[in-house]
Amino acid sequence: MTPRAALTCAVILLVAFLSGCTLWSEKPVRAWSSATGGEHLERLFWETVKAKDWSDLERHVAPTFVYVGPSGIHEKLAALEYFEHLQITDLTLGDITVRPSGGDVVVVTYIANITATRNGKPLSSNQFRITSTWQKIDKKWMLISRAHTPPAPGSELPKT
Repeated sequence: MTPRAALTCAVILLVAFLSGCTLWSEKPVRAWSSATGGEHLERLFWETVKAKDWSDLERHVAPTFVYVGPSGIHEKLAALEYFEHLQITDLTLGDITVRPSGGDVVVVTYIANITATRNGKPLSSNQFRITSTWQKIDKKWMLISRAHTPPAPGSELPKT
């Protein structure tokens, strides 16, 4: 093999190696328009709730949104009111699974560890199993449903 061919092979291998490796950590998504998947959408949702940016959140919740939690089934306005009364001090998401469905719908399931109060009282649980459904409507992602449940008494969820 000639030195030029060896150099060419080395460069090709280096490029292939670098394209498959992550050299830098993933940049956090800071805008809804740059979210690329279900996990990003969920993180943006929680960042927006924590920041109490209700007008921004409202723009990403579908008019037909349904929220299911321990207190019952709530439509959009009641659900947004629920989130408005949360004071989140710490939040971690783990065991995230994203299930795309045809490109315009994505279902996200995960475990959330939340340190928060609602109306000044601590939440009944700090861990929740959460399922969210997002749909792309008019070129923007909209939250169309969400359900959360605390773990059953005596069951341990993995720490995130």
